[in-house]
Amino acid sequence: MDGSTITVFKKNPSDVHAITDNSINCIAEDHQGLLCVGTNHGLHSFNPVLRKFTLIPLPEGDKTKNDIITHIAVAPNDNIFAATSSGLFCYQKGKKQMTLLTLPGNNYEKVLNNRITHMSFDKKGLLWLSTFNGLWSYDEKTQQFRQEVSQTNDPFYPKLLTNFVIDHTGKIWIGTWNNGLKEFDPVSKKVITYQLPFGKNAPIISMAETRQDDSSWCIMMGGNSLWFNIRENKFISSTEKPIEEVNVKVLYTSDHNRLWIGTNQGIYFYQLSRNFIQYHPFSNPITVQGVSLLEWNHKIWVGGSNQYFLTAFDEHLNETARIGNSLPSKEVSCLMIKPYGANTLRCGTSQGVADVNVLTHTVRFHRLKENKNPFNTLNFITDLLKDSKGTWWLFPWRHGIWMTDAACRQPQKIFNHFISEYNVPKPLVISDAFEDKHGNIWMSDYDEGIVLYDSNTHQFSKPFVKQLGQQTSISQIIYDQGYGYSFVESSLLKWNVDSPWLQIIDFSRQIDKPITSLTIDSAGNLWLATQDGLIAYNLKKKTSWHFTVADGLPDNNLDGTLLCLKNGTIVFGSPRYLFSFSPVKMLASIENAPQIQLTEAIADNQPYVFNLSERMNFKYSTHNLVFKWAVTDLNSPLNNQYFYQLQGMDKEWHSVGKIGQVEFASLSPGDYTLLLKGANLNGVYAEKILQLQFSIQPPFWRTWWFLSFLICLIGTFFYSLYRYRINQLMKIETLRNKISLDLHDDIGSTLSSISILSDMALRNRENDEWQEMIREIKYNSVSLMDTMDDIVWSINPRNDSLESLFVRIRSFAARMFEAKGINYTIDIDENIKQVHVMMEYRRHLYLIMKEAINNMVKYSGCTEAYVQVSYRASLLTILIRDNGKGFDTNLASQGNGLAGMKKRAGEMNADLLIKSTMNMGTQITLIIKIK
Repeated sequence: MDGSTITVFKKNPSDVHAITDNSINCIAEDHQGLLCVGTNHGLHSFNPVLRKFTLIPLPEGDKTKNDIITHIAVAPNDNIFAATSSGLFCYQKGKKQMTLLTLPGNNYEKVLNNRITHMSFDKKGLLWLSTFNGLWSYDEKTQQFRQEVSQTNDPFYPKLLTNFVIDHTGKIWIGTWNNGLKEFDPVSKKVITYQLPFGKNAPIISMAETRQDDSSWCIMMGGNSLWFNIRENKFISSTEKPIEEVNVKVLYTSDHNRLWIGTNQGIYFYQLSRNFIQYHPFSNPITVQGVSLLEWNHKIWVGGSNQYFLTAFDEHLNETARIGNSLPSKEVSCLMIKPYGANTLRCGTSQGVADVNVLTHTVRFHRLKENKNPFNTLNFITDLLKDSKGTWWLFPWRHGIWMTDAACRQPQKIFNHFISEYNVPKPLVISDAFEDKHGNIWMSDYDEGIVLYDSNTHQFSKPFVKQLGQQTSISQIIYDQGYGYSFVESSLLKWNVDSPWLQIIDFSRQIDKPITSLTIDSAGNLWLATQDGLIAYNLKKKTSWHFTVADGLPDNNLDGTLLCLKNGTIVFGSPRYLFSFSPVKMLASIENAPQIQLTEAIADNQPYVFNLSERMNFKYSTHNLVFKWAVTDLNSPLNNQYFYQLQGMDKEWHSVGKIGQVEFASLSPGDYTLLLKGANLNGVYAEKILQLQFSIQPPFWRTWWFLSFLICLIGTFFYSLYRYRINQLMKIETLRNKISLDLHDDIGSTLSSISILSDMALRNRENDEWQEMIREIKYNSVSLMDTMDDIVWSINPRNDSLESLFVRIRSFAARMFEAKGINYTIDIDENIKQVHVMMEYRRHLYLIMKEAINNMVKYSGCTEAYVQVSYRASLLTILIRDNGKGFDTNLASQGNGLAGMKKRAGEMNADLLIKSTMNMGTQITLIIKIK
């Protein structure tokens, strides 16, 4: 129970993290906030954040004997001690090791020593154990057991000790089976036995130390009302209502001095240190009718039946007088009490009007008479009223309204009914009445709501019939400072007697059961007894507070009568008990603001381990978040109210009702602040507002660093594209310059030679040399055409593939070899077809191979030629070999041809190898990496 919800954990064989047994014997909390749970099937550890149980197995050799855990104690070092009927086990959390510790003894005595009934650590870290054979201590450091209480220091030694509690001074109070209460001083080793009073030497099974309002300390034993006052060394009876007909299993005192009582019929808890409620139970119900109350002559008079006809109590609810045995009939109920004389009370009874002398205990009855009376309820007088003129108003059950003089000599009916049923008049059933400042009489009726008698017109009316309807049951009506008050079901009625206008105040949100009685205190607060506790309502502030058994009330079903005394004390009377309280102290008890705490955080149905001092971080893939929080006001925990606000999204607080839980689905990535608050049933808000900081992490593609990287990447891309474009333009410009230079060098020089030769031929036509000049012109023209063809081919983009390059080389080589009658072999790999190269590289490759083949044909004098082209692992290898006369590479390297080839290879970062041997041929190898 976390303050708003109750979660039940049960055995579930299909869940490895569920508890293995539903029989819970004991629970303890370690210093890390984990729970240790003892069951009939072993020891468990429970993580309240992850909501997971972990079984801590006993040693296999001992588990077969008994794994029922009866008691648990947690050492200061967080070691867990678990008691079973076969001995004591110690679980060392650091080593994850379980060890059996056996109390010493011989034979059957050893068995009794190891039957542990309770154990607890003191402030010094010493473990104390009560057993079937005395009280023992265990020092974890020395690993030694010592019997502290035995026949040697206890003259009334009972062996079996049922329980004990270590008080605030370190003394140990021990419960026995039938030998009373024992006090043990661990320093002096002295044992004192206190026998229970009234022959109540019953077993003391459960014990707890509590602090009283006067700062004294008491030992509570079981669920009875017997306490032991430590300071006075005596037993006292509690003013709290005892828990009846239940078997008390365990007592526990928590923070704020709350006493928790575990029984076979559920959990009870009391708020101790509240002395503003006094309780007086009746041994038997004092009446089967309603209880009437009157404060008169400094006493509280309570109306009942038969022997409890009239009983007087003092302000402490001590009985001082009882009138009932002198009645002429044993079957008489007192229904209403009014003062009549100095020593006389006038009562409405089940047998007429009775005048009771409280000194002599004599009773005189006045009975009503009616000629036509088909009913026997004429003298069932439900209410009496003496008006300002001294006239007495009598209200018999279903016999209308009567008036009489003070001596009740001539009672007369003055009004009978408003409505009829089945053509039969339906007499009024007046339940209560008062006289206002104008002398008008206001009455409440069990059937017809509010009835008004106008003293001026002598007319009866129902002033609120439009608001309440023709038939409304109202049982009580009171008057205070010009206003009338009453109630219907769970609604309060208020009106001004000067100008009757009915105000209806609904309390259905605070209670779901009807109001039974009301009174008004000296501060002007209305107090409403209901079948669901007690409500205080401030008429000026229009605020209300709800009180239940958790505030010290003896019962939530307050079906009885309220009365405010002159000293401000309010008394409630019912057939089973009386109780009184101070309204001031009752209201002051709720001034302390409750606490609020976050109990659970869940992300996508998985518990999230949180630390409120740190920001919670959730992945962007988290689709569902649940936060649970609780108000730690346990007076009426299932009626606490909860609210939340998500800053930046909510402008106002949202109510989530009586369960502190809010759920968010598919929140966008970002930082969030969630505000949580709560209030108890009385509208008192927790003293602080929980402020949760959490973040939904964005996906990496929406993070600042990724966006920055992306911007840089895009910028780099466009810059690279720009640089690439510039480089391409520069390469084209360079190529243009080279082509221009080649055209200038090759074509220009060739054209110049053609021009010179042509001019010489024209001048020397008569000489034989002109024909040689014409042939030279032809050769230069053909060379010029070849050069132009090479240039045009190299810049054509359709020729970017190596396949196109080597087709042209094959054609050129074949033409050259065949012209000289050279046998040749050209071997080109098929996998070069789809390989593309830059125009510049293609031109270099072509000119290198053309130069090499051209030199071979012109100068080598070879008869065999071999050209091989291969492409492997991005490497293009070109091999040109002949069997000619060879040459000296050192001398030849000074020529323009080989120098140009090497220059072109260098521009491509290619390797050019030239190997030549005199009279054995030449081999040229070109290796270039092409991606």
